Parts: sequence; structure tokens; C-alpha cells
Amino acid sequence: MTRTHSRPWLAAVLILGTIVSMMSSVAQAQLAYRLTAIVDPTSANYPYATGLNNKGEVVGFAETFGTRAFHWKAGVYTDYGSGSSGSSGYRAFAGVNDRSIIAGTQNFAPTNFLLRQGTYVPVNVSTADGNPTLYYLNNRNQVVGRAQTKVFIWQRGTTTFLDNLPNSDQFAPRPGGINDHGVVSGTSGEINTRRAVIWKNGSVMALDQLPGADVSDGGDINNFEQIVGVAIGPSGATRAFFWDDGVTTELPPLTAPNVYAATPGAINDWGVVVGTTYISGGLGGIATVWVAGRPINLNTLIDPRDPLQGQVTLQSADFINERGQIVAFGYDATVNRSVRYLLTPTYRPQPNP
Repeated sequence: MTRTHSRPWLAAVLILGTIVSMMSSVAQAQLAYRLTAIVDPTSANYPYATGLNNKGEVVGFAETFGTRAFHWKAGVYTDYGSGSSGSSGYRAFAGVNDRSIIAGTQNFAPTNFLLRQGTYVPVNVSTADGNPTLYYLNNRNQVVGRAQTKVFIWQRGTTTFLDNLPNSDQFAPRPGGINDHGVVSGTSGEINTRRAVIWKNGSVMALDQLPGADVSDGGDINNFEQIVGVAIGPSGATRAFFWDDGVTTELPPLTAPNVYAATPGAINDWGVVVGTTYISGGLGGIATVWVAGRPINLNTLIDPRDPLQGQVTLQSADFINERGQIVAFGYDATVNRSVRYLLTPTYRPQPNP
């Protein structure tokens, strides 16, 4: 992919300037999002999203008469079924890349697969280290997964198991993401002292902790090897972090009443992070986007011209692509149900003062 800047922070600062300027009466352009619901037309149950590519394709699964895989694009929801006529069937998609190739798992052969142009290609992983499960897929068709005690990368029939940190147990190792260079983020170590890590060039390296953190979990990674994740202190307090070139910084939650934690969901190559700020008292969360480290309530960026503006409350954000599209989850008062949405950015002119 082509970039005209040396570091994604520069673009992030420019985007932030646009967002901040929209609050001024002299703003000339405003960043806003329009919402498109990702719904199964045959069911009131909302689907779980597990992947978003740069074409705006979303994949995942829905709990309807078993676990059923789905693909969604431009308003068209395609149900790939559970592979069984009963409620015990299980098929779930784990990710989709820019070639529209999908990785997934099901409870019948082939257990793990790539779906390419309607054909299920087996992803055969050695079961000597536990039952393998696929997590993420990049644009080189590399799949990262977990097999009991180790994280692995599968590509063209070859499985490479990644080394753990010393004294790792069977509970901590878990992938958080894989970029297009085959670099993997995730978690390793012993469950009570686990660390966010990066796997690169055959080696594993623990990321620096936030001050006061006992453990950390690595999340998504972009093509600049920037990583997001969560750090947890002795009291159990959870803080979001951003790691770049050896430096770990906190991603603060939104400033709002009764906020107690924030977690990141994904990061794109521009360094823009999406995730959730949580509210105490069982009141759920607020979908959040961090630009240059600053948290912004996604609800404030819904286009005023969107018919759902004022009717939908976005509670979490899970994915963001290079076009700035975001997969988020929220409550729609017009239908009295929770819905998942694709948010597509738009720019609209502002009147001169």
C-alpha cells in the first residue's frame, strides 16, 4: 500500500485537526459517519463480526439454529449456514482479507479452512498440541491461530509454531493480530504474569508495561508494527495502551460520568484506534475512537443527515480499515434492539460564518 507520509502519526494529527475544527463555526469541512445496519433479514438476533477488509466486507457468525457463518457487503447479508440442520451445527468465519478470502472454523471436516471463491480449502494444523483454532488472516493468506499452548502461523500447508516467553503455561498464549508482513501480536507467559508480546523473525519479545500494571494482553497490530492492547493492575483496573517502536503509552478513556475503563478493538495503518469506554453500574459502554491518542465519542460523529442520527447509541467499536470504515455495535431505539453497523466516513461542507 502507498503512503505519502513517513509515519502514520502525521496523518492522524491531520485527521484530528479536522475533527477538532468541526466544533468551530468557521469549519470548512466536517468528518462524519453514515450508518449501515449489518442484519440477518431472517432473524432478530444480531450477528457477531469477526473481520472487516478494505472493501467494506464484514464476516462473522450468528447464533441462530446453531452457529451460522455470514458474509456481508453493501447491504447484502449472505448466510453460510451451520453445516447441520440441527442446533448443534457450528460454522464461524474468523476473518476476511482484501482478496475476499475468508478463514473459518467448523465442527466437521475440514475443521479449519480458507473459503476461496466458494471452495473450502482445508487448513490442516498438527493436533499434537491441542485442538487448533483460527483467529486472523492477512493479505498474504497467512492465518494465525492457537493450538492449546502455542500460537501458530499457517501458510500454503505449512504450520509454524511460535515460541512462548519462558515459563509460559497453557492458558496465556493467544494471538491478537497479524499484519501483512507476517508479524504477530498477542499474549504469552504465565497466566498471572502474562505479557503482551510481538512475534517477529522467529523471536518473541515482551512489550514494555504501563506503570503500575501487573499483566498485559496484546491486541491488534498494523503494518507499521504499532500494537494496541490492555494492561491490568493489581486492583483489576483495565487500561488501554498503544505500543510503537518500544514505547508504550496509555490510551485514556473518554471523560464522562462513571467511566472506569477503556479497551481498544483495532488499529489501522494511520494509527487510528477504535474501541470501547466502559461505564460502571452495568450501563454498558461508549464506542470510542482514538486519534493521536485522544479519545472521541463516536456518537458525536454520526452525520446529522443520517436517518439514524439521534436514534442509535453506539456502545462499542471492533474494527477499522484503511478507508476509515468502522464496525460498531449499538442500540437502535426505532426497532428496540441491538444492531451491528458499518460506519462509513463522509465529509460535508460547513457554511461560512
